[in-house]
Amino acid sequence: MVLTLFDGNISATGTEQDLFNITADKLFSTTVYTDKLENGDSVAVRVYVRDENDTQTMKKFIDVEISDAQGSPSFFVPHLPTKQYQVTIQTTGGVNRTFTWQRSEV
Repeated sequence: MVLTLFDGNISATGTEQDLFNITADKLFSTTVYTDKLENGDSVAVRVYVRDENDTQTMKKFIDVEISDAQGSPSFFVPHLPTKQYQVTIQTTGGVNRTFTWQRSEV
C-alpha cells in the first residue's frame, strides 16, 4: 500500500466550503491545523462520505465545532474507507482565519 500526502490552506468564512471532495476507493484521513484560532473564534469541521446504498447521496459522518485558542493545535479525522470523501470548514464565530490542512490517502 502506498501512502500519499496532500496539503493546502483555506480561508474559512461564514459559508461552508470544501477543503476537498475526492472520489476514489481509498482510506482517507485528515488533519486540520487549528492553531490560528483565538479566544472568541469558532469553526465547524464536517466530514461527509458517500452512502453506498444510494451513490448519489453524501452523508454527514462527523460534525465538530472547535472554539477558542487551542492547547492541541490540530483536529484529526482517523482513516476512513470510502468511495467519496468530502471535508468542509465554516467560521461559526469570531474572525475569519486561514487554516492549513493535510490529507493522507492509502
